[in-house]
Amino acid sequence: MSAGASARLFNAEAQRRGDAEIFVPASSAVLPSSSFLLPPSSFLRRTLAVLLLIAVSRATAAPEPTAVTFLQGYDPDLPESPVTRQILALARAEPRLNPQKWGGLTLPGAGGRAPFMLSLAGGTAPDIYFCWFHIIRHDIEQGFCHPLNEWLGEDTDGDGQLSDAEARWPGWRQVPPLWRQVATRDGKVYGLPMAGIWYYGIVYRKDLVRQAGVDPEYIPATWDEFFRWCQRLTFPGKQVVGAKVQRGQRAFGLENRPWSWLPWMQAAGGSPIVSVRVSPATGRSTRFAMEETRFLAPDTGEDLSEAEATWQANFDSPEAIAAAAFTHRLAWAPWLRDPQSGEPVDLTPADLAAGRVTLASGREIAFAESDVIRGVARALPRLTQDLPQLFAQGEVVALFSGAELVEQLTRDLNLPPDMVGIMPFPAARPDLKPVFQAHKHFYSMTESVGRRPKAERDLVWRCIEQLASEAVNDETVKQKVLEGHARWCTPADLERLGFTEYLDEVPPGIRRNYERIAGGEILARTEPFAGFWQAVSDLIDRRLLGVLLADTGERFDYAAALRHINDDANRGLMFRAPEAVLARQRPLARVLFGIAAITAIVCCGLAFRRKPGAATATPPLHVQRLDERTLVPPPKKNHPVSASLRLRVSALKSLLLPPSSLLPSPSSLSPWLMLAPALLSIAVWSYYPLIRGAVMAFQEYRIVGETAWAGLDNFILVATDKGFWAAWARTFHYVGLTLLLGFLAPVLLALMLAEIPRGKIFFRTLYFLPHLTSALVIALLWKLMYDPTENGMLNQLLGFFGVARQTWLQDPSLAMLCCILPGVWAGAGMASLIYVAALQA
Repeated sequence: MSAGASARLFNAEAQRRGDAEIFVPASSAVLPSSSFLLPPSSFLRRTLAVLLLIAVSRATAAPEPTAVTFLQGYDPDLPESPVTRQILALARAEPRLNPQKWGGLTLPGAGGRAPFMLSLAGGTAPDIYFCWFHIIRHDIEQGFCHPLNEWLGEDTDGDGQLSDAEARWPGWRQVPPLWRQVATRDGKVYGLPMAGIWYYGIVYRKDLVRQAGVDPEYIPATWDEFFRWCQRLTFPGKQVVGAKVQRGQRAFGLENRPWSWLPWMQAAGGSPIVSVRVSPATGRSTRFAMEETRFLAPDTGEDLSEAEATWQANFDSPEAIAAAAFTHRLAWAPWLRDPQSGEPVDLTPADLAAGRVTLASGREIAFAESDVIRGVARALPRLTQDLPQLFAQGEVVALFSGAELVEQLTRDLNLPPDMVGIMPFPAARPDLKPVFQAHKHFYSMTESVGRRPKAERDLVWRCIEQLASEAVNDETVKQKVLEGHARWCTPADLERLGFTEYLDEVPPGIRRNYERIAGGEILARTEPFAGFWQAVSDLIDRRLLGVLLADTGERFDYAAALRHINDDANRGLMFRAPEAVLARQRPLARVLFGIAAITAIVCCGLAFRRKPGAATATPPLHVQRLDERTLVPPPKKNHPVSASLRLRVSALKSLLLPPSSLLPSPSSLSPWLMLAPALLSIAVWSYYPLIRGAVMAFQEYRIVGETAWAGLDNFILVATDKGFWAAWARTFHYVGLTLLLGFLAPVLLALMLAEIPRGKIFFRTLYFLPHLTSALVIALLWKLMYDPTENGMLNQLLGFFGVARQTWLQDPSLAMLCCILPGVWAGAGMASLIYVAALQA
């Protein structure tokens, strides 16, 4: 309320009461100069009235808006998004709310969560963030999230979970049990799951299946059926229109995505991680799958839900090895097509060696090496965005994805919706069930919300409540219906919202999938939610899939790779190493650390020890010694005072006044003042991080919360890691090759430039090109040369001589040499000038 409006209201009230002595001008809160002619009491009353009105107007003014920042979800640049519309509707109903899209520092080449981590460390984190299902447990353990029990309710019975009876928020009853378990730790709930659920499976082209003579509605039930289905859809010699590299048509696109490999393991009956619970009664330990919500001992039926769970990685289980074996089979299994019937025929190593195979009917087929087909999949060992384009062009028939890819293809690439189908991952055996991968992520508050006032926290909670509400899912369904994509909605949602006329648009196969999921015939499985799955995912990427899918992966030992991955996961990478193991190794670690510390102290003492005679520097010629303690300047020849008196005066001065060498002069301070900015910069940006990092080596460092002292545990984990010593060996190998090639290349170039009479201009141009050309051009040049396809420059050169193409950077035996050669080439030109000068001299 303005001051003028307040004055008018006050005057009306004064007139109603009959008080004619007080008058407040409505145009201004300042009294005119004539008011000083009023009596003092009248002036004082008038002044107090104005001050009271100003105070009342400020008190009744609109409160300051409360900013709530969002990381993902709310985006004002996408006003038609259901999430954005829901938050904007809340802002209209709640004027205090000022929703803002959070924007942090963007680091080129950094991980997807790097800006979020930096904001947590710097205290500028968003209030609400979209937290993935497989990472929320890690965020809870690290203290990134603020508990929601303030609004949900408290765990009063102490069982570690929030039951329906304890919950105050009605929506908690609709949260599935597994998602309750994932978001809860010690009775505290740290996230609300989003409405709806996404299912990922195998998306395939019905038109290409129909062209191969296979029923497009046929869904393989087992791995063997799926492999046979893929064989019938694989034609390596087919010319695909628009393909960059003609490699024919492959049935399945195998991509280097660890989370897309997990359903194969789960379809074999395995679990990536397991919880181990020990029975208090019998002392026996039982392993439970990660998605298990009822913990009953199989032998006694004892309820172990309250027993402490110890999580372990399970990537070396028989089911995981079977999944890796089937992936290898999809990529590398040899087979051929029967020339008479066109049916696929599997080949054994003995058949390959003999060059012939005998069918079950007794007929024998002789074949050449060129008739053998390796695998049924298009392997992509590097993570790219090419697979959807390959799918749209018909180079691959099927790939791992969900409904959102189908919507993208039908919307952006004009692919008819009737041409696309979705199937689950087939089971490994007939006694197992197929699998869909389920995604249902969370919205969480960051820990900084806990430091805000209660009213602001309530506003943040109302935002999370809206984000997780069923209304967002309903708006998403309505939007899909309006866009003509009702076929990709769940039939249950269409019926619940009254869109029954669109049920016929849902393909029968997709409707049958939803019915089988609801009936338990198809399992819905998730990514690992306990431990730090992201780190192990990187290992599976680099050590398993990246090598298995490369051109040299046919003889890859995937079982050994999985064992090493599982060992690293259980030794601190995903789960903390067992305390018993660390306790056995700590005494030896302390002894070795003490020896190293004593050795370092002795070396430092020897390095800084003064040499004999270094402290007694020879004085200048004009300085004399007095009793070997006082330095006195030589007497002047024409001075009238006697020499003995001068010596006494000098001795007295030396006792009463400090030596002149200890008093800094302006000339001696100038260099230090000029060096101070550089020294300060080096200290801040080099030495402080070095010292801080050295301290962190002895800590279990946390970005948020208190950091615990770890002692020598980190060094024990590193020293007992075989990969650490293997990295040392590779480092020495790399350094040795670099020094050898870096020394020989300039010498050989100098000999060619000095001794060979012809081709000097060519060699000079070749080796000095890196110094005369842009670094970007050089990088693109090497990228073209190392292209692993037939179009690569080096592969074209090898093909001219009849040599098979190489994968270069994807080949473990060639990758290191390929990385060293560009650096040697870049430095050989300038280094050769020294040797050329020596040879010509």
